[in-house]
Amino acid sequence: NQYGWSLNDAPATAAKLNLAPNPVLDQVTARFDIPMAIQETATLSIYNLAGQELHAETYELYRGAHTLNLDLNQLEDGMYFMVLRSSSIQLQERFTKVGGR
Repeated sequence: NQYGWSLNDAPATAAKLNLAPNPVLDQVTARFDIPMAIQETATLSIYNLAGQELHAETYELYRGAHTLNLDLNQLEDGMYFMVLRSSSIQLQERFTKVGGR
């Protein structure tokens, strides 16, 4: 697609992106564990089903457990994908936003 992203782009890794709660009302907690020794910058992006990036933030990745709290108030109700991508890892998870604006 024109945004350079598709569901099939993700390489297989031992890490998994967990989102709670799902469906999301306003706030979501993203948890993931990086099993390998890395230290690099990653981008956490939110995409709609058309593949448009609606939000992006950068984070420093390192080996171990990570917890990110995100405010999703600005999103319309619907289905989205959260993608965490760096040079050596890509994690993604689908979520539903409900009861929003």
